[in-house]
Amino acid sequence: MIAPAALARLMAHQWPGNVRELKHTLLRAAILNRDKGCIDTLPEDFDRPPAWTTPDGGLAAGMSIRDMERSLIEKTLEHYGGNRKKTADALGVSQKTLYNRLKDYEDQPADE
Repeated sequence: MIAPAALARLMAHQWPGNVRELKHTLLRAAILNRDKGCIDTLPEDFDRPPAWTTPDGGLAAGMSIRDMERSLIEKTLEHYGGNRKKTADALGVSQKTLYNRLKDYEDQPADE
C-alpha cells in the first residue's frame, strides 16, 4: 500500500528514466518503509535531478567507466559519512555489491 501523499509525489514526477526508474524508486521506498506496512516515505533524492558532473570536474572525457563508477561510489560514501548501508541504498545496489566494489578498489590502486 502507498500512502496518498507519497502516491501524489510519485504521480507528479516526470520519470525521465522510464519504468525502470519507477521500479527502483519503489524498491528503495519499500526498503525504507519495510517495518511500516505501507509506503509513506520516499527516498530523499528520487525527485532531484541527477548530478552528472561535479564542480571539481568529477567526470572527464576519456575517463573509463570503471573510474567513473569508483569516483561515484567514493563520493557517495563520503557524502554519507562512510555509512555503507546509506551509500548502497543511495546507489541502488546491495551492501554486498558495494562491499565487493570497495574490496576491488583496495586491491587495485586508482591509477592502474
